[in-house]
Amino acid sequence: MEKIYNKLIRDKIPEIITNDGEESEIRKLKQKEFKIELKKKVLEEAKNSRKIKKEAVLPKSSF
Repeated sequence: MEKIYNKLIRDKIPEIITNDGEESEIRKLKQKEFKIELKKKVLEEAKNSRKIKKEAVLPKSSF
């Protein structure tokens, strides 16, 4: 089944995918495209960080 992510990649992800027997297609972004995608990635990470922080807050105990 084909999966399309259209996201920035890091940490040798295409190499890891290949080592798992799968195929990946990548392309190098132009500087303008990269800046746009990088902003998206930073916002995504910030949202995930905020979500994790909210989940980590435990309700006050009634002791």
